[in-house]
Amino acid sequence: MAEITSKVLTNPDSLSQTEKIRYFAYEHIFYDSWETLWVGYQDGLVEEKTWNGWDKWFLREVKHRSILGMEGNIENFDKEFLLYIKKNLEIQ
Repeated sequence: MAEITSKVLTNPDSLSQTEKIRYFAYEHIFYDSWETLWVGYQDGLVEEKTWNGWDKWFLREVKHRSILGMEGNIENFDKEFLLYIKKNLEIQ
């Protein structure tokens, strides 16, 4: 996975189809975790203090990741969560 992640950051066009699938699955874990926490917060199941701490971590962490991981999983997001991500990461 480290080799694939390195390719994504240096030369994403060099990824084979199999590597893309692996990378998207890997990144899905990250975004799915964030979305699950976000939904829990929206539903009142996660306290604000807990949400704020985790959300800050996710926002910091995502800056070290390629946008390719999000783009490869975009169809998996709840529309409201996608709007939240785009707003907080200033993505158009």
